[in-house]
Amino acid sequence: MNDNDGQEVVITEKSVDDLKCPHCEHVLAGGEVFCPNCLQRLKDVGEEVQEERLTYEEAIVRAHPRIPQALKWVAVVFLLALALLMVWYGWIRPTAEHYLAEGDKLYNRGLYEESLDFYQQALEQNPELARAHLQEGLVYYRLARDEDAIGAFQRALMLDPELGEAYLGLGKTYYYLHNFGASRENLIKAQQLMPGRRDVYAFLGGTYLEENRTADAVQFLEKAIELNPDDAKAFFDLGRAKYALADYAGAAKAFERAVQLVPDNLEAQQYLAQTYQHLGRSNDALTIWKELVQTAPDDLWMRSALAKNLYELGEYQEAETELDAVVEMAKRTVPLRDAYLYLGWSNYQQGEYEKAIQEFQAAYTLDAGQADAFGGIGLALTRLGKCPEAISPLEFALSQQSDWAEVRQALAACKAQQ
Repeated sequence: MNDNDGQEVVITEKSVDDLKCPHCEHVLAGGEVFCPNCLQRLKDVGEEVQEERLTYEEAIVRAHPRIPQALKWVAVVFLLALALLMVWYGWIRPTAEHYLAEGDKLYNRGLYEESLDFYQQALEQNPELARAHLQEGLVYYRLARDEDAIGAFQRALMLDPELGEAYLGLGKTYYYLHNFGASRENLIKAQQLMPGRRDVYAFLGGTYLEENRTADAVQFLEKAIELNPDDAKAFFDLGRAKYALADYAGAAKAFERAVQLVPDNLEAQQYLAQTYQHLGRSNDALTIWKELVQTAPDDLWMRSALAKNLYELGEYQEAETELDAVVEMAKRTVPLRDAYLYLGWSNYQQGEYEKAIQEFQAAYTLDAGQADAFGGIGLALTRLGKCPEAISPLEFALSQQSDWAEVRQALAACKAQQ
């Protein structure tokens, strides 16, 4: 039968030798026109005996009608089993790149925790995929899981030492941990690998500012703003740097832009008010201080700054009212030692470093082991350019409070000048 594939097979439904009258079933000899028994007219033999021509496959089906259905189910079961095996062995499992791309979609929508699962699945598929480690680090950075972020960025760099994004991630993370030395080292590497990346310059400028390298800070922050005119943090840090350099006109412009970009940045508003006072724009400063006190009526520092501003404008009665309120609030909320500390930091923030030192000295006479007082004295002395005198109080402050990053950085900067 197999040799007949594609050929036509002739099947005769009835043999001529076995003809019967359709009316009375009388056996006919063949060729009759009328049945000799019932005299009914008969069909032509050629009409009765017709050949049905079928293909070989149709003939097989006609001969064995149950085979196709059985074969159908066998094929279905076979295909299902094959698909399961392919899934089991990973033949059609999504690739690491697929998980990475899906994670990126969620990350770009701000769904950081949801994206983390996809990045981790990508790493299960391919533990040596550097960009998956990088993205995992960026998620941890966004979630403020700093130690996890550092570990992920470091793993990415082990796999790809030229991955500038990972150096940038480390620089940013160390910056917010106040480890400015480590931040600077990683940011410099990021700058070398990504010279046009704007946030590298912004964070480098911020790091130099925290290290009291103010002139370097201005240089990098101005470059950051050139690359991104809408970087509010860069404008705020630039204002602080220029304020420290006594460039009050430049500081005012920077703070104004920072406040314009982020109107609810209270710290930028405070700096702007102080800058206006240095520029003799006391009325402009007063407007800001009054708005700030309305926003935070229990803030002692803001109310004392408002009182000082009123005094400068000759509004002595109103200034006295504010000062009385500050004193009463201080009595209710802080002990005498802390009141002196508060006054010290208040003067320090306003750039009144000599007055700040006096208040800090009053605080440590009440508590000789007060690290905050010695740290404040040391920092104020560094701002006055008196590093030799600052070293001793800074060292004592660190001996009492070893994790004070700002004091550690100031001490290192002073010792470097010796």
